Amino acid sequence: MKIVEGNTTTDGAGGLVEDRPIDRAKRIAVGLCFIVFPLIWVFAFAVHPDLADPRILTAEELIARAHGDGLQQAAHALVTLNTAVLVVLTVHFMKLLDHTSGAWAGLVGAAMAVLGACLLAADKGALCLTMSALDTLPESEFAQMMPGLLAMFSFKGWMVLVWGLLLMPIGVAIQTVAMLKTKVLPRWQLWLLLVGVLFVGFPDGAEIINLSAAVLMAVALIPYGAQLVSRRSEHVGSPPVDRDPVAVLESKGEERHGASRAHHGENQTSETWRGCTSHPADACHHVVADRGNRRTRGPLVDPAQSAKRRIAVQRRPARLEELTQTTQEAAATCRHRLCRAEEETENIHPPVRR
Repeated sequence: MKIVEGNTTTDGAGGLVEDRPIDRAKRIAVGLCFIVFPLIWVFAFAVHPDLADPRILTAEELIARAHGDGLQQAAHALVTLNTAVLVVLTVHFMKLLDHTSGAWAGLVGAAMAVLGACLLAADKGALCLTMSALDTLPESEFAQMMPGLLAMFSFKGWMVLVWGLLLMPIGVAIQTVAMLKTKVLPRWQLWLLLVGVLFVGFPDGAEIINLSAAVLMAVALIPYGAQLVSRRSEHVGSPPVDRDPVAVLESKGEERHGASRAHHGENQTSETWRGCTSHPADACHHVVADRGNRRTRGPLVDPAQSAKRRIAVQRRPARLEELTQTTQEAAATCRHRLCRAEEETENIHPPVRR
């Protein structure tokens, strides 16, 4: 059974069946981020020269290699923009870990990864975008800029802060380990992501290692992104094993308990009526308690949709109040019928006077 609430359609268990256009656009945008993020890394490392000759380069060698290489500078510019895409991924991982035992790991990992992404953008802005501007100068003027470039590539002064970019892979690794423990994503994808993110920041000069790590991340993230893009509706998926009880939603459980309820309902009808004739308030109280227990036998929430489905939980008090009022009216009706039955009995069989 589907219940329409505003722009959202839910099933009888409170699970989202059809999301709003804005939610669909958000999901597609997040899926595209999962696809674009690793592909930019693959392209950025693939355009570096001397991939077959890995070795750690000095500051002078890095400047000489980047000077005049327009394709490499374009790749570095894409990496600068890619740091913003990383923020989307880490926030999504944090939401997946919400309401699980790895919620704190998701929060701490996201904070570290976002800070590392900002410092990576600063690194690419200072070392790469600046180089692209200096490439427009004549060689004689470019040679005069070498002392300043060497100071920058050697991380002199406050440039040492850009080493904080290592927080980016560390933060994502923390989230990945937490997702492995809570099983919010397939394990093979998470293991590939963990290995890839740990080696994607290998020092300059051995880009073949960085490229291999980027390929592993692409294999891990692209299928998940494609799933988000192609999915046309949201369903309650397979939640983590250690879900927080707060995430449990109300459910009518028609498919799960349909047969047993049909049999139990036939027997309970007569019992409830007999209880109403003797103790209407107590009998109706038990009915309310039984129905309230049934409503808590619902499935667990998909972590990506927990915020939306809290609406159903918030509506419980109003429904319970309505049910209580209905049972009170039923109790009053039972008492009224009982009184009428006693009056009719006295009229048919009047008391005998002795």
